[in-house]
Amino acid sequence: MGSYVTTNYFQPNASNTIDDITGFKKKSTEVVRDWQGFYGVPEAVSPRNKQDFAPTILETVTYKNTRFESNNPSEAAATPPEVI
Repeated sequence: MGSYVTTNYFQPNASNTIDDITGFKKKSTEVVRDWQGFYGVPEAVSPRNKQDFAPTILETVTYKNTRFESNNPSEAAATPPEVI
């Protein structure tokens, strides 16, 4: 027959807990918490997907014409530049 691993033994400061991923009974010192909050053995815990960290795209505003054709400063100040 195969080997049987039991958790029915005394270990100080360790209680029996159910592994959320595999469903087996483990000691609390053998399980780790993953990024979703589930507790499991380190071999069964999957890392977080890279697609969860999508880069943010910053929108930049560019102006079509920043210099005005007019030499009159009062007329140039009255007309705003065109936004693309």
